[in-house]
Amino acid sequence: MKKYSFILIMLVMIVLTNCRPKPIDIDVKPAPVKLVVTAQVIPGSIMIVGLTRSFSALSSGANADTIPNNFLDSILVPNAIVTVEHSSQIDTLYMLTPGIYASLNVLLVDYNTY
Repeated sequence: MKKYSFILIMLVMIVLTNCRPKPIDIDVKPAPVKLVVTAQVIPGSIMIVGLTRSFSALSSGANADTIPNNFLDSILVPNAIVTVEHSSQIDTLYMLTPGIYASLNVLLVDYNTY
């Protein structure tokens, strides 16, 4: 009986290992890097704008449990001149940290174009 169970186990193991597909090498060309702009507005308080560069989901920094500093340095946009135009006025935002810009002076009006 032990002999048959051993043979059965070996057969199952062979079938399971041989049914696994072979890996396929995929060569994906990265998309061109683009500027990514995000904004958060707290009415009557502050406007915050984030500037980053796009990145591939396949990049090593995007797939790690922790984000390495060199990856952040490569996507954050420091020292940019960020302006908001509204009602024929132009307000310049200040850099809080690389990639994050804010202004307390932007007069926010509902349903206005900025």
